[in-house]
Amino acid sequence: MFLLFNEKGGQLGEKDILEKKLLMFNDVFADFVNGIMFDGKDVVKEDELVDLSGWSHYKGDDSKHRFQDRDVVKLWKKENVVISLIGIENQDIPDEDMVFRVISYDGASYRTQLVEKERRKRTKKTNKTDLRTDIYPVITFVIYYGEEEWRHEITLHKRLNLGSELKHYVSDYSINLIDLKKLSEDDINKFKKDFKLIADYMVKGSKHKADRIDLNHPEEVSELILRLTGEELPFEVECEEGGKNMEKFFEPMFERAEARGEARGRAEGRAEGEARGRAEGEARGRAEGKTEGESCLARLISLLMSEGKNDKIKDVVENEVIRHGLYKEYGIQ
Repeated sequence: MFLLFNEKGGQLGEKDILEKKLLMFNDVFADFVNGIMFDGKDVVKEDELVDLSGWSHYKGDDSKHRFQDRDVVKLWKKENVVISLIGIENQDIPDEDMVFRVISYDGASYRTQLVEKERRKRTKKTNKTDLRTDIYPVITFVIYYGEEEWRHEITLHKRLNLGSELKHYVSDYSINLIDLKKLSEDDINKFKKDFKLIADYMVKGSKHKADRIDLNHPEEVSELILRLTGEELPFEVECEEGGKNMEKFFEPMFERAEARGEARGRAEGRAEGEARGRAEGEARGRAEGKTEGESCLARLISLLMSEGKNDKIKDVVENEVIRHGLYKEYGIQ
């Protein structure tokens, strides 16, 4: 049996979803990476980024297979050559075990590459346009949005508090922690549009000075800042299509949010009533079967995306014959 498992514990909150949603956009992701890794130079292009599934799995203490989910993960490719896998983890509260989590994520990504490399050798299906003849590097950034100061260790040696006798034999590991509230003005200016506003607002809050700003994703940025700081942007946002008055822009956004909340409440009420009428054994059986099916599908989609075969995903989701054929080909049970 496969179980879906959230490393952060419990259901994702609205802030988690909004943070993830914004960084899923290739232009925002590229802007962040360029700002952190390349001093703001336009090295990573948005059309060079390929979305990957963040799912990986491991066997828990109860011998059940559990899945862990990265927040955002993309391949950086240039002309079919994979430069790196880059993952981003969003944190709203300090996590003393963050270094272990990042090791787990990165290790799973390397393991996936090894499995895929062996599969290609075994099936002799090396694509001439696929130049991944070796293992590519995995880079993970942890973006910290929280108010509380991050006081936890960010290296494995310090987290384990190793004595001098063991340090020489234990490989060290350091996480790339980006504490937004500690960014300098120079750091912030290395970003360009949407993420620059997020970073600037996290540092300066309501003291942020701007009459207007040009954003590619104004709704996502505005909602995230509202959830992070409790403040609405006190200036006019300009979209790619042209300027928009803030009042007119936000009014439909909040109306949609209210409508979603009402609809969710009604749906939960109906679901609760229906659940009481179902036999417990039947419900459990369906749930287990659905979970196993979703887990297999998540693994297959992850493999297809890692190979750049995004065009097959729609067929896999909609066509049961194709889906089960690929399950057999990839050895997914």
